[in-house]
Amino acid sequence: MIYVINGLQDPTFLYVLSRTGIIYFGHHTMSCFPYSTVIEAFVGLSGSTQPLLSLILLVFLQLFGTYFFILWPLLVVLLNFLVSEFLFRNYRMSVFYSLILTFCSYFWIKLGLHMELIGLWTLAMFMALLGKDFLREDNNKRLLPHQSSVLFIVLTALISNYLSFIVLATYCLLILSWICLSVGRENFKYELFARSVLTILFSVAILCLVLIPFLSKVYLGHANGENKVEKFTRPYEDFITFSLRPWYFFIPSPKNPIYGEFSKTITSKIESTGYFLADDYFPAEHSAAFFGYLFLITFAGCLIYGYKKLDPETRKRVNVYLLTTILLVSFTMPPYFTISGLKIYTPGHLIAVLFPMFRVTARFSPMILLFMLMIMAEIINVIHIKHQKFFKIFMPILLVVTLVETFVPFKITKYDKVPRTLCLYGSARAHVYKVYGLSIFKIK
Repeated sequence: MIYVINGLQDPTFLYVLSRTGIIYFGHHTMSCFPYSTVIEAFVGLSGSTQPLLSLILLVFLQLFGTYFFILWPLLVVLLNFLVSEFLFRNYRMSVFYSLILTFCSYFWIKLGLHMELIGLWTLAMFMALLGKDFLREDNNKRLLPHQSSVLFIVLTALISNYLSFIVLATYCLLILSWICLSVGRENFKYELFARSVLTILFSVAILCLVLIPFLSKVYLGHANGENKVEKFTRPYEDFITFSLRPWYFFIPSPKNPIYGEFSKTITSKIESTGYFLADDYFPAEHSAAFFGYLFLITFAGCLIYGYKKLDPETRKRVNVYLLTTILLVSFTMPPYFTISGLKIYTPGHLIAVLFPMFRVTARFSPMILLFMLMIMAEIINVIHIKHQKFFKIFMPILLVVTLVETFVPFKITKYDKVPRTLCLYGSARAHVYKVYGLSIFKIK
């Protein structure tokens, strides 16, 4: 008996390991095996592009067996909340920001499907390190990289290449925002700029060394069974399909109990326009961009009413956050769009060209949400003083409404026997299981 969250998809091989134990596959080719790319990630920890994650998952699977698939999300939720609380600890109403991030729509759509991508604690810890190393500007004068940031970026890569890419890209955009808003001023901190650049260079250099096998297959290619060179890249069209659109920030998940039918109606009307960017709404990824209508209204209200009340130091941080948010949004857009037949390229084109392995730019959504929460926290921390009674009533309402608006229902399936589709696949690939001594759900 096994409980599966949101169906047998990407983590299928983990369900195999939970029933068969740790298996070393050597260096055999397993292209005929279902989810072969997932299996190859566990070919000894040295062969994994995310070895720390592989180690953690394998240990947990050995300790808890099939119960792992229920315990893991609970553990990650707890970690997400605790690290978020650590990030917002100096702000009033911190628990509300932490819960909004912990249970955002991104978490629900990844639950049970991507074991590493639900780790929003990595994004929160990244912001906490920024506060220590960069934004508070309490650094020493030594021209050294921010060691804590370098270490964290590398460790994040060993857990999730995707999250590490998001963190490193955000770090670069934040520095760019800071430069744009600070360069030319008398108090421009050249030491801070130099240390930030060194942080990026050291991080990239270490990541290149750690991920040489993977990066060589992405940019140089590898020989397949027919002696043809193939690259681990995604087609350019995927970056159009899995990027965001400006209107996705206002479309709830079609699975949401309240807005489901409304969402389907809106997407249908947009698709009816016939525009080539209007028919690619993919709920399993794009739903993450919806943060809730009340949340968006509150965010806008904070900027309109509270921004002018900020002191110069706080306003400077908010400006950096705001510009970084805008840049992040621009990089999640399609590589190009057209106006009257004229093709106009966006920053999303750079990701498609320079980082062809990261096609789902919509996964920047939780980072965008985190920056918006930081902006709200900074502003509310100031205006809360004169409106304590209002926020005492309003913040719980904001939390409840936001969690309801962004909730995406999930399904837990209990399997008492092997699913028929896997039985059929098992009989068709019996020789594979015999060779490698492996069986899916004890299929022989």
